[in-house]
Amino acid sequence: MKTFISLLCAMLFSTAIILTDAVAGDGLAAVYGGYNSKPSNNKMYLFDGKDYVRWHSANAQMDQGYPRDISAWQVLPHNIDAGVYAGYSKGAFNNKLYIFKDSYYWRWNIEKGKVDKGYPKLISKGWPGLPDNLDAAVYGGYSKSSRNNKLYFFKDAYYYRWDIEKDILDAGYPKLIRNGWPGLPDNLQMAVYAGYSSLERSNKLYFFKGNSYWRWNISNDRADANYPLSVSGNWPGLR
Repeated sequence: MKTFISLLCAMLFSTAIILTDAVAGDGLAAVYGGYNSKPSNNKMYLFDGKDYVRWHSANAQMDQGYPRDISAWQVLPHNIDAGVYAGYSKGAFNNKLYIFKDSYYWRWNIEKGKVDKGYPKLISKGWPGLPDNLDAAVYGGYSKSSRNNKLYFFKDAYYYRWDIEKDILDAGYPKLIRNGWPGLPDNLQMAVYAGYSSLERSNKLYFFKGNSYWRWNISNDRADANYPLSVSGNWPGLR
């Protein structure tokens, strides 16, 4: 009987760990800071647990004085799941940032530099059709392709496409990552739109998993050749 109880306790403990890992996320997320008159203009923000760094899109290096504690983002929690810059539209999405954790999301007002009133809200209410506990999210950038000015959300082996102008999940989603983003892995950890610069990072998307990252060419709508590359070797200051 003692042996049985010991085995049962071990099984329950293992199950608890698996469930916790499945819903807690890894605390890795990234978001483009948008266009504005503040220091966040044309910058990338990359989060790891309770810390974040600000990456300069134009000169491809981390700004001085980082990493910093996420408390600088006021009410945002530690260990966020994903973040996304919402691009330009005629509606409430216009030039806003959205931060996701578990089943909730926050809307960040870029110009005011703070979370909008009334947040957080439930993902199921504000983004019907999207799952909780997202892996990553990214703004699709500007191009002549179907990705133009769309938002993409990733979970496990699937991705979702959100229409900013209509404020709805596009029909036919979710779809498999391997079919819509050939060359990218499942279970991504974070993704970010790189903004504009004179460097080869300009108007590109970056996807991260472990110590590897992939660069997506928006204009050609495909992963750039010779990727993945090492995060530690090309993004100094990031883990």
